[in-house]
Amino acid sequence: MGKWKKEVYKRDNYTCVVSGKSISGNLIAHHLESYGSNKELRTVLSNGVTMDKDCHIEFHKRYGFGNNTREQFEEFLKEYKEKINLLTSILFSVKIFPRVVKFNSKVLKIG
Repeated sequence: MGKWKKEVYKRDNYTCVVSGKSISGNLIAHHLESYGSNKELRTVLSNGVTMDKDCHIEFHKRYGFGNNTREQFEEFLKEYKEKINLLTSILFSVKIFPRVVKFNSKVLKIG
């Protein structure tokens, strides 16, 4: 594994910055500014984020390969978080989630 990739994973605590998943062997170090057209940024730590394979595939399905930008990633991240919030709201409203949940090691009572 290359030094840049290791440093990206380490900085992101070996966790996808989109989904929060940290499955070993399922992570990708993604270049925010396209690898092909930004040679000077290829190994700059701030030009990388850790993504799980599913999120990485979804990103590139939407934006294609090459000429990708930080703005595209920020839009992708925002929309992902909005989908998760919407799904969570729906699940709570139809009472699929339990009335007591654990969040960040704290027990929360709902309703």
